Amino acid sequence: MQEEYAALATGAAALGLQFTPEQQAAFRAYHDLLLEWNARFNLIGPGTVASLWTRHFLDALTLVCGLSQAERKYPVACLDVGSGAGIPGLPLQIAFPHWSVTLLEATGKKVRFLETVVQSLGLEQCGITLGRAEDLGHDRRLREAYDLCVARAVCRTPALLEVTMPFVAPGGAAIFYKSAAALPLEMEEAETARAILGASAPTILTIPLPEYANRVLLRYDKVSPTPAHLPRAAGIPERHSLRAADPDMFPEHAPER
Repeated sequence: MQEEYAALATGAAALGLQFTPEQQAAFRAYHDLLLEWNARFNLIGPGTVASLWTRHFLDALTLVCGLSQAERKYPVACLDVGSGAGIPGLPLQIAFPHWSVTLLEATGKKVRFLETVVQSLGLEQCGITLGRAEDLGHDRRLREAYDLCVARAVCRTPALLEVTMPFVAPGGAAIFYKSAAALPLEMEEAETARAILGASAPTILTIPLPEYANRVLLRYDKVSPTPAHLPRAAGIPERHSLRAADPDMFPEHAPER
């Protein structure tokens, strides 16, 4: 494990991150718990287990390339939408212990795993919320309550914007982990959605590691409030990108809350 951890530490150092002995121990404990639970619940794909330190942990930490100096240095309220096995949220909480990371996950068994990790590692700043982003985006306690929203999901950018922007406070940002190859088309598809949802034009951020030549971060800053009736009901954002002419754009179609 020492050699595997060294790959994470080397990559993190290239990103400007150094870990204390306590942080190193937390990464190792998280790694062990993830392998233990994955044998029973298949939390991550079997093809990526062998490269867990780099394919998942280091990949999560590449987010630093999309952060301002203030976001790195000062407390940030961060929401990880669709957290799954806790990636990227848990590596970010370990790397930035002064942050408050909330892990949003809709699957009960994954939430139980996240609770186990948070308790075992003593991550007092880390919270866990069970539910779907499309529903919780209308919760007044969560809506526009976060400085930063992150997503490492496989859905396309228009859908990611719709399920993340309602959580972001004006002046905050959403950052997505993306493949460079598909990005131009996705950004074009997302242009109407980002304007409707109150997001700025996107910033593309490259990652200064050779193995991430085909990966980028896509950052959207929140410049105006998201319309109150968005996001739409679960499943709709992935099937139908927002268009200004959609009937769903009118507040009278907003769900009862």
